[in-house]
Amino acid sequence: MHVTELPVPVEQKVTHPNRKNANNAKEAIMNMGLLIDAKILAGGIAMLAVGITLTALFSAAMPVGQTGMTDEEALDLLLAQQEIHDYNTLSGILIAIGFLLVLISFGARARRRRGAAGRDRKTETRDEGGLSRT
Repeated sequence: MHVTELPVPVEQKVTHPNRKNANNAKEAIMNMGLLIDAKILAGGIAMLAVGITLTALFSAAMPVGQTGMTDEEALDLLLAQQEIHDYNTLSGILIAIGFLLVLISFGARARRRRGAAGRDRKTETRDEGGLSRT
């Protein structure tokens, strides 16, 4: 049995199924009818990632007291804990703004309107009887 290879046209490139071109992904999203602003979406996802990372880092760095601390050490501990808590609140705000940007990105792109050709339609005029004519 002899097998011959058929010539593959140049237009049909064989690519790995897991590797996608960024433009193809963007075109696929646009073809689905979703109006997504990619810049706002990327900014929102970046803010979410940074906020979650900072929250994890601040939670791990919470100072812990010991028995037998002096009043000054206890006060320093309370101030350090309050500072970490404030940073944690700021990172939560960063997460919230990032999530808000992700939501906004799904409706941020305006639909394209008709150009000058869409505005040059015939106008309807009404005669005395209320009938329209063009």
